[in-house]
Amino acid sequence: MAKLITSKDYDEVIAAAHCYVEAMEQGSSKRAKERFHAEGGIYGYVDGEFKGGSITNFFNFLDENPNGYKMKAHMDVLSITPSTAIVKIEAEMDPPETDYTDFMALVKVNGVWQIVAKIFHSYPR
Repeated sequence: MAKLITSKDYDEVIAAAHCYVEAMEQGSSKRAKERFHAEGGIYGYVDGEFKGGSITNFFNFLDENPNGYKMKAHMDVLSITPSTAIVKIEAEMDPPETDYTDFMALVKVNGVWQIVAKIFHSYPR
């Protein structure tokens, strides 16, 4: 069976990851919920401490910071299949002056790419 990954798939995966960046910039859990699966998870290191749990924690974080954050981000699709993808995001965020490496795991659910997991590492400047 041939591998059938189209440019449209790549574009849709990047669009889903970009939704995360926009949600951070807007401080909008509503925007994040457009592409994060409701049963997703988030795990990583903040100031050397392991944090994680339900994606609801991320939605609450956005709601508690409605002014959002200034972010500069670069995204790469590291791997993609017809139904799964991994995206790496290198981000700089102000305030706080922190850089991040994020890995997003996406699954195509009912024809829509959704983020099911976010793992990250933060680098305070």
